Amino acid sequence: MVFFIVSSASFFGFYGKWHFRDAHPDLDAQAFSGSLDKVLDGTAPRPFVYRQLLPMIANGIDRATPETLKDRLFSITTPGGHLLRERLFVATLAQDRHYFFRYWIIYLLTFFFSFASTCAMYFLVRNMGYDPLVATFSSAFFILLMPFFMSVGGYYYDYVELTFLVLAVLIALRFYWGWLIPLALLAAWNKESFLLFVPCLYPLLRMKYSRQMALVATAANGVACGLVVFLLRIRYAQNPGGTVQFHMFAQILYFLNPLRMLSPLDSTYGIIFLPSLNPISLVLIFWIVWNGWKSLPISIRRFSIVASIINIPLFLLFCSPGELRNLSFLYVPFLLLIAGLAHELQSKNASFSGKTPEIA
Repeated sequence: MVFFIVSSASFFGFYGKWHFRDAHPDLDAQAFSGSLDKVLDGTAPRPFVYRQLLPMIANGIDRATPETLKDRLFSITTPGGHLLRERLFVATLAQDRHYFFRYWIIYLLTFFFSFASTCAMYFLVRNMGYDPLVATFSSAFFILLMPFFMSVGGYYYDYVELTFLVLAVLIALRFYWGWLIPLALLAAWNKESFLLFVPCLYPLLRMKYSRQMALVATAANGVACGLVVFLLRIRYAQNPGGTVQFHMFAQILYFLNPLRMLSPLDSTYGIIFLPSLNPISLVLIFWIVWNGWKSLPISIRRFSIVASIINIPLFLLFCSPGELRNLSFLYVPFLLLIAGLAHELQSKNASFSGKTPEIA
């Protein structure tokens, strides 16, 4: 129940801010090239059109659903006589007969992955040896942070990506590496950057397997991701845009002028505050890393170093300034840093109160 509540809050924080980049009265999304209707139609420019896991599922369900049933859903009313779809959604795309059913599917699937990612984080933290209280707190806290990471942009596939990143680490730590292959196929189908996350798993696999087997496992998962990315690139080769968007010069200007971190103001959970990448958040992140690094197991430290080496340059080259959600390869280390600090605080509190850690 706790996870359902915090996942709902997190999803609302995202959806209230960005929706699905569809036409909405408060968003100038009609001109946005990556809006949901264009992705569903396969007409969005690259790289947005590559993020096809949820859109293809929605399109498949839509094709398999009888038109008579969709007509009924489109016209269903509340006891007060209002159309249900108008009561549930203000987005104009959700009022369009051609898109509304797929819009509902994307909405439900995105929330499902918000909830699934919270559960996955709990199991990962528990697998690291922390007790249920610490695992519950750190997972709930992290999922509530997600909308703050989306201060420059947020998309339906971000929660899906978080779920797959956490599950990939959990499988690499605890289960047979072959289970990573189907997950890698789905994760690359959701977002092509998972291909570059695969090498980060090598230090974790190396803790369980020989060097040769760990390399084979990493290569196999890389090939699986590469196949999906290759097929998507062929499928949408005629779409405008490119494989990546180059933002290095904008990043340089952004960090050369720290005042840029103070604007524009962002609204998350209805509260207007600074954008997520600001001096206060940088100090807090540095404090968490500085104080929590020693709590990480050696395998997670190595994983974090590899993830940083890969993710930070990618962020600086290809991501919009201040878009913290694009440091997603570091989600798992940050989650475990929070868990380690929560465990330390719990232990200190238990020692101070004279109670056992279980009672505390």
